[in-house]
Amino acid sequence: MSWLDALSADKPVLPPAPAAEAPADTKPIPPPGPAEPGTRPGDDYSARTDWAAILLPAGAVLHHQDASGERYWTRPGKDPRDGYSATTGYADDADRLKVFTSSWPPFTDGEVYTKFAAYCLLKHGGDYRAATRELGRLGYGSQQPGRRHPEIPADDAPWPSEPAAEPAAAGHGKAEQEASEPSAPLPEIPRFPVNKLDGPLRAFVDWAVRDGLHAECAVAAGLSVLAALTGPARLKLTATKTIKAILWIALVGVASSGKSPAYEHAFSIIRAAYRELRDQYEADLADWYGRVEAEGRAKAGPRPARPEPLEVDDVTTEAVARWLMARGADSSGAVVDDELAAFLEGLNQYKGGHGSDLSKWLKMWTGAPLHIQRVGNGGQVNEVSLYVPEPVVSVSGPLVPDNLHLLGRPGSGFRPRWLPFYAPSKKPAWNNAGNYPAAWQDCIARLIKDREPREWKLTPQARNKWELARNRWERRQDDPEPDDVIEALRKADTQALRIALILADSAGESGEITPAVMESAIAIVDYCLSVWRALPSNSTMTVSRREDVMDGAHRRLIAWLETRPLHNDGLPAESDPRPGATRRDVQQWLHEPARKLNELILEHRDRWPDCVVTIKPEHGGRPQTWLYAPRRAGVQTMPANVAATSPGEYVHPTTDDKTPGQDDSQARGTGVAVRNTGSAQHPLRNIAPEGSGGLRTVACPSCGEAAPSAVGPGEPAWCKHCETEYIAA
Repeated sequence: MSWLDALSADKPVLPPAPAAEAPADTKPIPPPGPAEPGTRPGDDYSARTDWAAILLPAGAVLHHQDASGERYWTRPGKDPRDGYSATTGYADDADRLKVFTSSWPPFTDGEVYTKFAAYCLLKHGGDYRAATRELGRLGYGSQQPGRRHPEIPADDAPWPSEPAAEPAAAGHGKAEQEASEPSAPLPEIPRFPVNKLDGPLRAFVDWAVRDGLHAECAVAAGLSVLAALTGPARLKLTATKTIKAILWIALVGVASSGKSPAYEHAFSIIRAAYRELRDQYEADLADWYGRVEAEGRAKAGPRPARPEPLEVDDVTTEAVARWLMARGADSSGAVVDDELAAFLEGLNQYKGGHGSDLSKWLKMWTGAPLHIQRVGNGGQVNEVSLYVPEPVVSVSGPLVPDNLHLLGRPGSGFRPRWLPFYAPSKKPAWNNAGNYPAAWQDCIARLIKDREPREWKLTPQARNKWELARNRWERRQDDPEPDDVIEALRKADTQALRIALILADSAGESGEITPAVMESAIAIVDYCLSVWRALPSNSTMTVSRREDVMDGAHRRLIAWLETRPLHNDGLPAESDPRPGATRRDVQQWLHEPARKLNELILEHRDRWPDCVVTIKPEHGGRPQTWLYAPRRAGVQTMPANVAATSPGEYVHPTTDDKTPGQDDSQARGTGVAVRNTGSAQHPLRNIAPEGSGGLRTVACPSCGEAAPSAVGPGEPAWCKHCETEYIAA
């Protein structure tokens, strides 16, 4: 079954409707005129409809009404003499239905329902979107009565004709689009503030960017390897509170965005060191076997000790416990999987999903002891008893957006423990930055060698910075943020201390964590919180399997659309180009029948009305449908007056569209360069061409080419001469 097949299955079955028609006075009151602007159909329906119009046709009986106006209802099939089953009008703030029985499907015992929710369950099987569309068709809400969305036809079906507004379009032909306000933008996808880093990690990130990787990938992979190596370090926060270097890092990004190469570079030194130890072990073991054969086991001496790696990819808790015990006093390291989804899906898979692996990993994140006790069928013969008093295990790996749900559902306690990094969708370049920087190599070599316990403390200034950030994160928990952000904010202070410990131990300057290191740690946590805000939430108001599947399909569509080239076909003339694709492009990507594609496109139009446009060619022919990615706040895109030329050439927009009193550096589009890759135009927010006013000059460290730039120190920049992304000085 494909990921959209469930759209045709699992539809709830409504109870049979009563044979007798409801009295005329119990039918919903049709709206006499347009509702107030911004009124949703469900809210309008709830305001204009009496509970009798909803419950009596469903077979309920009005039991009685008291002096306060509260009404008592008896469910269908129950004699009113046996009592009532629900009440309405009991609350002062809203007229809701409170159910007291488990024998009135589709209602649930103890739950409270609005009029719209009850209508949705009784008439549409819990499909809120279908209920909203039907009420809109009936005229409820701030829309024209009788308006309904036209069905998007298959390629071989005739196109429906309907009157529509025809805004001026930037592309060829005329665009058909329902008149509506622009949809609210999605949260901005943040770029990592590299200028906040220092020390060996900054050296590695600068090198990785020169080599063609995204800074976000380099920071996630570099921080992961440092977390794996700083296991023996401890931060003594108080006499009774100790912080351990434990991080769970998820590098989220589409395929071919440079996630795996970043991990290969970051872990290459410790993997090479382990290969040398392993080769030496194999040689020593062969020599020992030779002595055993020649001299006997008693004279051959002890068997060579097998070296244990600092990273593993076995996900079972029993395997991890055995690995940590084999490492001896240094029971630390990292679980690094090139496909983090394999680790996440492997939790409890050997016990039918009912095991204790997940709970043990939750405890390990806190640094609690790991104890595995299992009694086999043979009693003491097969008994397993493993105990690790101080496990320090970090987890890290790449993850595609389709698998974000594997990080856990909201409220589970598993999801907010992760630090997400978001890889830009642009493919990394194939540059040659030379060997790894000396500061990075020396840091890794020192941490591999030094496996003795060490203790760190916060300086008063560093503690003050941490407490200020902690208070700020606590205040933000009262803001209207998504659930993922709120839960991550509750663990932000702990995450900052752990990151500060790792950064300080990698620098190895002293036993005190400085304010500069704490600032870097706080900046990393703030970035991860911004990523949580930009990522699609795993918390949805779905009430059926069909809606759940459609939510996942729509999230996948948006993620794919954001990787597409920029276009302005069908958009208003004043709109900036956005990532988009035609209906045919979507169908080629989706590989699903036209019927399912139409449902997905309609869902996209319901959620983002200005992101689906239809263009009718001026000289006849079949109309063309374009789907666009929703706008993201703070993202600057290529102005419509920019024309790309040959592949690899950068063209700066003219400043003819500047407003009175505005100089060239303030005009729309100034400070933006556009690269034509031969197939698409991609926005770069960082480099401006020569001749731009009000910009500072930045030199590329690879080729020395200098050019005016709008970026600040430590931000990613692009060199048009050698086509290399680098960190501006």
